[in-house]
Amino acid sequence: MHGILFNFVETTKHCRMQKVTGLVGFLFLMLILLSVSNPPKPAIQWMSVQDAMKAYDAKPKPIFVDVYTDWCGWCKEMDRTSFRHPKLVEFINANFYPVKFNAESPDTVLFNGRQFSFNMDTRAHRLAEYLLDGQLEFPAMVFLPAPGEKPAALFGYMKARELEAPLRYFADSSLRAMSFIEFNKNFRGSWK
Repeated sequence: MHGILFNFVETTKHCRMQKVTGLVGFLFLMLILLSVSNPPKPAIQWMSVQDAMKAYDAKPKPIFVDVYTDWCGWCKEMDRTSFRHPKLVEFINANFYPVKFNAESPDTVLFNGRQFSFNMDTRAHRLAEYLLDGQLEFPAMVFLPAPGEKPAALFGYMKARELEAPLRYFADSSLRAMSFIEFNKNFRGSWK
């Protein structure tokens, strides 16, 4: 009787151990499958103004600036939607130096050989005032074909498909021989 009871206890322990091992193996397999099936979503490789200027000096290409504020709800919405659109992300990363700039930053910034700081009178950063030509509306997207050229700004929430035309226009210097209005008349976007 003692041997049968001992065998029963050992068999029960063995079965429990097999169940635990099987469960751990199953969970490990699920973890691997989830990590493979959910690769990280592509993201815009945002940089600081200073890093964009250094990168431009090494290899010139246009600069794209997302000018935002912490309190701007539509800025946050663009971060959640438009700036996560796979085609937009890929296009910006390939064709621009993307900068995310807080229009209320207290930091002094060196841009194009000039120092810009926070303006207490307007409660905005002077670089934001310069880039937006004094029109402090957010969100704002600024295109700089080159640091010395006049900035071109777009204001308000925009979906990825609405940003496609200006992004393509400012990314390709040969297109700027015509006005944006002329370019946009015949533009047929492909981003949905």
